Amino acid sequence: MKPDAPSLTARGVAAARSLVARPSSPTGDPAADERLTQAIAGEILDGSHPRGDDHREFLDRIAVRTDFFDDAVVQAIEAGIRQVVILGAGYDGRALRFRTPGVRFFEVDHPATQRDKQDRLAAVGAVASDVTFVAFDFTDDGLADALTAAGHDQRQPCLLTAEGLLRYLPERSFRELLRILAAGALRAVCSR
Repeated sequence: MKPDAPSLTARGVAAARSLVARPSSPTGDPAADERLTQAIAGEILDGSHPRGDDHREFLDRIAVRTDFFDDAVVQAIEAGIRQVVILGAGYDGRALRFRTPGVRFFEVDHPATQRDKQDRLAAVGAVASDVTFVAFDFTDDGLADALTAAGHDQRQPCLLTAEGLLRYLPERSFRELLRILAAGALRAVCSR
């Protein structure tokens, strides 16, 4: 990813998700997520990019991965988890799709991707005022501080997801991210 540009990979995943049937919560807004992914797909999947068998393996992987993480969010909300942190959120629409009273979604991603996503959400008329966007470069230090500043309560249980993120980080950043997540998980368990 270019340091000042939104993630092209995240756009590709969003375009692929536009082809996947997905659940939503009763109070969610799946139509807003669909408008977002369809707009991105329209930019990427034009006539020069076939949707057939050439991309079937990629689409199948995205579908399985998307189902897994959708199910994790649904189960967490059903279990009473009130904070969902999506690391490397890209153009993920789970905060829209699974919007639930009393559940706060934190979307963490690179500042350039966050700006682009918020612009795109506004362009498709998606209401995202209840989503907490945390602009953060995962190669920097301070993720825990950034989340705390955004209102995340590390003493409370939360679902942390990192779908497709880790493979793009340098080893030092990957290890630091796992250390922070483990420390946060330990604090949440010890404070209960």
